[in-house]
Amino acid sequence: DSLSVIYQMEVGYDADGDSSATFSTRNSFLGLGTQVGKIFAGRYDSVVKLAEGKIDQFNDTVADMDTVFLGQRRNSNSLNWESMDLGGIVVRAQVAPGEDDVVGSVPNTKTKDGLTDTWGLSATYKQDALYAALAYEKSYTEVAVGPLGVGADLKTMRGSLGLNVSSNVALGAIVERSNLDPYGGADGDLMSYLLSGKFGVSERVALKAQAGMLDSSDLDLDVATLTLGADYKLGDFTTAYGLVSASDTDFDPAGTINDVDESGMAFSVGMIHKF
Repeated sequence: DSLSVIYQMEVGYDADGDSSATFSTRNSFLGLGTQVGKIFAGRYDSVVKLAEGKIDQFNDTVADMDTVFLGQRRNSNSLNWESMDLGGIVVRAQVAPGEDDVVGSVPNTKTKDGLTDTWGLSATYKQDALYAALAYEKSYTEVAVGPLGVGADLKTMRGSLGLNVSSNVALGAIVERSNLDPYGGADGDLMSYLLSGKFGVSERVALKAQAGMLDSSDLDLDVATLTLGADYKLGDFTTAYGLVSASDTDFDPAGTINDVDESGMAFSVGMIHKF
């Protein structure tokens, strides 16, 4: 009675044909539910990504927080453990082997072949109106610089705090510190920040606002975003939305001539149906 099989298959579908792959693997796993929690293997969100909770008011839209956060990762070949609910506290752990991944471009490459090339730990607390989380992950990534892929080790720590002030008002904040250590280069720290808010003006209409920032003096990089939007509830499972988002990017590393100083605007309308 204390043992169960758990599974999930989540697939992304490219409806307009812009992607090179029509289907993509999202959170998919097979595992066991036990007295000590859930144990499962597959492709799954990192513990840092899961720590965002529902604070990102524009999740899975053009204004998603991943524009200013490095920790929004979904890891393949992962083994995961999620504890039982311990009075509102849930602990998570994840490891993933590199499986001989070659990261970077010649001559600065590394082959990841360890059992724990990616690993992470987190703790979340959710009770009534309060949500809080702290998460850490050590992994690796590849950053495109011109025609080359620069490999780097990546360490990320995230703290999240969400508060439902009332049934109509929600506020949230996320702070993330990342360390990017390129193969063959000097490492650099990056700080990411997010502030979000949602205000329900009626039973059907909610107004939303969100500001995000990525700042790194080591890399001479600054990215800032500001988004305003509104939701209109069409039914219990269906919501229409609209948003407008402004962004500004300043990338001016020492010793380069192709500096980036750009601003942009995005407008989006859409509909979400949950089933």
